[in-house]
Amino acid sequence: MVELVNYETKWPVLYAFEKEKVTSMLKDFSIEVHHIGSTAVPNMLSSPIIDVLIGVQRSEDLKSVIEILQNGPYIYIEESNIFIALKDEASLSHYPKYIKQNDFYCQIPNHIQHAHLYVTAINSTFWNDCLLFQDQLKRSERFQEGYIEMKHKLASSYWNDSSQYKEGKQAYIQSYVSSKNLQSVNTK
Repeated sequence: MVELVNYETKWPVLYAFEKEKVTSMLKDFSIEVHHIGSTAVPNMLSSPIIDVLIGVQRSEDLKSVIEILQNGPYIYIEESNIFIALKDEASLSHYPKYIKQNDFYCQIPNHIQHAHLYVTAINSTFWNDCLLFQDQLKRSERFQEGYIEMKHKLASSYWNDSSQYKEGKQAYIQSYVSSKNLQSVNTK
């Protein structure tokens, strides 16, 4: 079920906890970690799941980083390269640690998901797109309002189908990023 809640001051603290855990696990690699998504923007309506972007400096280290995280307290969704942290790590025993398809991911109730970790190479298209969108969210109240309105529409249409909600959000983000990339190409 899709849940949207008002901003909570504990979100930066939860992010810091997750960042510390990841940084410790990946201490042998050169990484950058960012809090992204609506939970990273003060006073923004959000689903209460912390989004963490992990950038790996050397793309040849990606496979090793993913393997280390797979052995950590996460569920790995291969198809979308996402790691899910559960609120109660003991619940991990109820789910497979490795999932190939997003279909099963949708069967993990949102209310027990604590964080989503996205792993990519620094300066990859995904990395740059995430940071571009995040920067716009933080800078523009008007953009925030539009994003919140879109999330409300999706949540009311797909309140019981989190996969459709997530796909709608991703399409919105991709549309924004594509328009910005097109504008930068046209101005060169």
